[in-house]
Amino acid sequence: MDKIFDRLTDLLRSMGGSSSADPFSYTSDEDLRDAFEELEDYMQTGSTSGTGTRFRGSSASDGHARTSTAVPESLRKDFANLDIPFGASIEQVRAAHRKLMVSYHPDRHTADPDKQRIATEITQRVNNSFQRIRQFYERGEIPS
Repeated sequence: MDKIFDRLTDLLRSMGGSSSADPFSYTSDEDLRDAFEELEDYMQTGSTSGTGTRFRGSSASDGHARTSTAVPESLRKDFANLDIPFGASIEQVRAAHRKLMVSYHPDRHTADPDKQRIATEITQRVNNSFQRIRQFYERGEIPS
């Protein structure tokens, strides 16, 4: 049975254009690669090192380290605006921001002025929330 999985792995690597020993080299997305590495670590040891999130006080892929582990309560509404759980990692914040911007970008609603106005309001609120959360995670500043 192991030979089947080995051959399947080799097939997937060849389809991805990678023959290296790194099973995650097929993706250029650092966040995805980090997530796969954390999953593999968990599968092998039964625990994670916590290097994938800043919320645990470790360095993230962009090199900024968080010094405090407590997310201020003043950001709760910003997390809600992005439709993610309070205290989510910066990676989750970025993904949610990207998803909402694709859905509600005003250029997608040019045919209907009312929808475009609403989309503009939503994107402004989403952008402001994203900037406040990012400011906290990257600089440690608590926005007012």
